[in-house]
Amino acid sequence: MLVGNMDGHAKNLSLITIGKRTRLAPFYDLVCTTVYPNLSQKLAFRIGGENRPRWLMLRHWDRFAEDIAAKPQLVQKTMADMIQRVELALPNTVTMLQSAVSKSDELLMIEKIHERVRTSAVRMKTKLKDSG
Repeated sequence: MLVGNMDGHAKNLSLITIGKRTRLAPFYDLVCTTVYPNLSQKLAFRIGGENRPRWLMLRHWDRFAEDIAAKPQLVQKTMADMIQRVELALPNTVTMLQSAVSKSDELLMIEKIHERVRTSAVRMKTKLKDSG
């Protein structure tokens, strides 16, 4: 949701088990599909009954927590942590990508994705605060 990947589906998620501990594997195949106007702008999975990212509010994350039998505070804390990580990593990631390309259309695409991800993080942070 934060990176604008509306194409998420179950085969993009993996689990790693080490000993008795199972955790979500690092994400892969994250593509900012929202920069492509002909692709769906709706999430592949609903979050608390909502699949339109701009409409997601705290109540949807609370419903999601209920759906997965987690405490709402854990989901809220996880979202806040993910937002912070995205915001911290974004400037360096953009700089790294810009230094790796030279074509103007590639630079433009990096800037479009940068703006989408930044906007998504800011919007979600604001909605989580406003709803709480």
